[in-house]
Amino acid sequence: MTTTGDLRIDDWVVHRRNVVRSVAARVPGIDAEEATSRALEKMVRLHTTGATITDPAPYWRRAAVNEAISMTREAGRTTPVQDDTLEDLTPPAHGAELDTERQADVTMLRTALADLADEDRQLLFDRHVHDKAVTDIATGLG
Repeated sequence: MTTTGDLRIDDWVVHRRNVVRSVAARVPGIDAEEATSRALEKMVRLHTTGATITDPAPYWRRAAVNEAISMTREAGRTTPVQDDTLEDLTPPAHGAELDTERQADVTMLRTALADLADEDRQLLFDRHVHDKAVTDIATGLG
């Protein structure tokens, strides 16, 4: 039996098949094994920092589904987005009167991003565009 301190990895691994099956059912088209492995890796990292996971099966299942969703987002971002992408979007349906509002939203977003300090903007992009975990961002900051 593999142990890390009081952590018994084999106690978690017995749940792997069910976790993989759950991920495959909830997020079709993604590599459920990979998502499950990534989630387990994060759980082990959490444990090594002193966190306690008292009921690993439901926690792992939820973490693996979240990881699969993140992987789906990553796959959707394989093509870099150009700065003028928002301008090239198909205009709203004729008569919806949203074109001016949408342009105002885009302008407001660009202004808000430009007003942020470089470090703050990078944090925002790392978390919400690159879908990095908060702990990974914090580790990168030192």
